[in-house]
Parts: sequence; C-alpha cells; structure tokens
Amino acid sequence: MEAEVEGEGIGEPDMFEYFVGSVAPGWKSTYSPCGGDRATLGVYVRRHGRDVSSFFDRWVDKFKRMKGLSNLRIGEMKTGGDPIATIPNQMVADGIMLTGGASGQSGIGYSIHGGKMCGKVAAESIQEANTSSRFLSRYSRMWAKEYRTEYYLGRMALETLRKMDDSEINSMMEVFKQEDLSFLQGSSLQKALQVSLFMLKKKPSSLLGFSAFLRNR
Repeated sequence: MEAEVEGEGIGEPDMFEYFVGSVAPGWKSTYSPCGGDRATLGVYVRRHGRDVSSFFDRWVDKFKRMKGLSNLRIGEMKTGGDPIATIPNQMVADGIMLTGGASGQSGIGYSIHGGKMCGKVAAESIQEANTSSRFLSRYSRMWAKEYRTEYYLGRMALETLRKMDDSEINSMMEVFKQEDLSFLQGSSLQKALQVSLFMLKKKPSSLLGFSAFLRNR
C-alpha cells in the first residue's frame, strides 16, 4: 500500500529512505521524495494478508514523528503486489514471453536486463520463423543462468528478515555501518559468502541473526 502525501518540504531531500523490521514485516517501508512538498510513502508487507492498511497507518504516524510534522495530507491509496524475488513458474509459452514485473522481475535493473534477454530471443525467433515454447525457452534458460541463484538467495534473505525482531536487525546492520563494501565481487553466491566472512571477521555473533531463518513463524 502506498500513497502520495503532501507536507512542508518533504519532497526536497535527494535520497530515498527505506526502513525494515516490524514497521513492515518481511520487506520494507519507503519514503520517496518527489520535489517541493510532495513525497510517496509506502509499506511492502509479507505474510499478513492483503489488507496492510494498519501497517501503513503506523508508518505514517512514525514518519510524522521522525520528520517533526504536525500535518500531512494523504492522497489516494494504491494497493497491489510487489513481485520482489519471485521465482517464476512459467515465463514462456507458444508465441509468448513474459518479462518485467509480469514475470517476477521486480526492480528496474532486473526488468531492463530481462527485457534485453527477451528481445534477443524474440529477434532470433522471428529470424527462424519459430515461435514455439521450446524455441522461446532459450529466454527462460538465459534468465535462470543469470539470476536464479540470486533470486533464491533473495527469498531466503526476505524470510530471514521477516522472522528477525528489530533489535536483531539493528545489531546486524551495525556491522556494516560506515563500511566500504566495494570489495564484493563475483557471482551472487560468491558475494553472499564474502559478506558472511566479513561479518565473521568483524563481529562473529552477528551471524547468529541468520538462525532466524529456521524459526517457525
């Protein structure tokens, strides 16, 4: 759920702000400045049903306290799904390929790259006069080779985040405060291992937060 809001100067900052934890279990709450007195506030919540208005209301109250606002005008509410780290079951069929949010490729960067892969196979399909699902599955294989491991890691990360409490999240994030992470290189799996080794070296106890993944909640 998200809405455009109006308040004095809230659209002026240059940076978006994302918050994780109990304010939006399983993903994030967002503050997106739009210039002037306009901004967008949103909550992206997992495993709490389709009506997340209570989380949105709490986020608005928290935002007003954080920014020292006594008055905030809220525009039309928008609701829907966010296909973040979705593992697509089927991306192609005879004569059709899906890309972008329709195939679970959440995020502009992922959608652009998925679209490029899709366009490449589409061009080959036209050249070969073959629009069968078997031919078009080249696209889904390209996507899987590039992103499937990253998406599975993303799903595991979201589940872990959903099960962690705020104090655990804060403790873990302290490890990365003012750190330069430009050393992360390689595949998504290699980066995940590098992050784990970094945490182990700087603060071994921070890795205990990952055990939240095993909790039954």
